[in-house]
Amino acid sequence: MKTSSPLVYFGSDDFSARMFERLLTADFFKSRLKYVVTKTPQKKGRGRVVTPTAVETLARTLPGVTILHANTRKELDQAIKPLPTPLSGVLVSYGVIVSSFVLNRFEPGLINFHPSLLPKHRGPSPIEGAILSGEKTTGVSVMKLVEAMDAGPVYAQHQLKLTGHETTQDLYELIVNKASDWFAEQLQAIWDGRLLPYEQDETRATYTKMIKKQDGFLQPDTQTATECERQIRAYRQFPKSRANIDGQDLIITKAHVIENANEAPLVLRCEKDTFLSVDELVAPSGKTMSAESYLRGKR
Repeated sequence: MKTSSPLVYFGSDDFSARMFERLLTADFFKSRLKYVVTKTPQKKGRGRVVTPTAVETLARTLPGVTILHANTRKELDQAIKPLPTPLSGVLVSYGVIVSSFVLNRFEPGLINFHPSLLPKHRGPSPIEGAILSGEKTTGVSVMKLVEAMDAGPVYAQHQLKLTGHETTQDLYELIVNKASDWFAEQLQAIWDGRLLPYEQDETRATYTKMIKKQDGFLQPDTQTATECERQIRAYRQFPKSRANIDGQDLIITKAHVIENANEAPLVLRCEKDTFLSVDELVAPSGKTMSAESYLRGKR
């Protein structure tokens, strides 16, 4: 069934804004867009300046688009309640759990862009999860949202090959560059009634967690060098990976696995007698430098 109802875009962070920007280049999307739902502007930076989300900043440039704010499920219910039905909707990295009341107002459903090959890596950190797991292939899924986390039926998936050297930011860029135009094509097919969803295989589901600051501390006693190296890449933006080196808490930004401890100037001995060469770190001064430069400064 072809649908041309008013369109609502849900999103908040920079990744969502990048996807939003790409979708706006498609006439069928931009012409139907009437509402943008995002989180409330927050105080940021040293000056504590009230700053809108990246999605709101972009939405403010669009004539005829109404911006709605909601930080909680209850606020979202109230924001959506006055809107006409049925609605069409797209959600990309919004950060608020959506209730059945909201979901039921969308036809054929609220469509979500999820950066993993569902049912793998459900949850709040799928990109980090793919890196931590050492995936050689990841991808994105277009799905219909349900109340259960990332458990809705899938319309389409797009695979992306990994080199094994990507950071989280690298993978975000790869997804935006390689999958955003594809996503627009899937949306048009869904709204035209040409693409129907299929149920996920629950027996293959894996889950990611909400990443916290304390998750950044490396645990060489219980992690292999390979696991530490993956964590450094996955957590390079947040929460950053830290290790105690010579009695100092240092942020490690680049590293690689080596066969023995004599191959590099600064090495972490990890579980199962594996070794990690620290290539780049943030010194106590706050300056990012090579391991060699750091050691020269200590001498």
